[in-house]
Amino acid sequence: MEKHVADGRPVWVLVPSTFAIVPEKHWETWDTKKGKEKITYKWHSVLVTGFDDNNVYVNDPLGGKNDKLSKEEFIAGWEQFGKQAITYKR
Repeated sequence: MEKHVADGRPVWVLVPSTFAIVPEKHWETWDTKKGKEKITYKWHSVLVTGFDDNNVYVNDPLGGKNDKLSKEEFIAGWEQFGKQAITYKR
């Protein structure tokens, strides 16, 4: 994700609405045709527009432009949700 942002391409990501790891109490297990699936309603998406050593900057459709978030917490939550992201090729 950082490489694309550093190259001037914003990255759209799926992250926890908490912008950090979602605690176990916010997860449910559903029985599906594929078997048991662990889910949470704490999903959100933002556009990553920048970063530095300690922070990630995002445009949040529910918040504001260039919100500053803890990089460590943001990445931990993003990883918990499977590192889902999309950008574009120039």
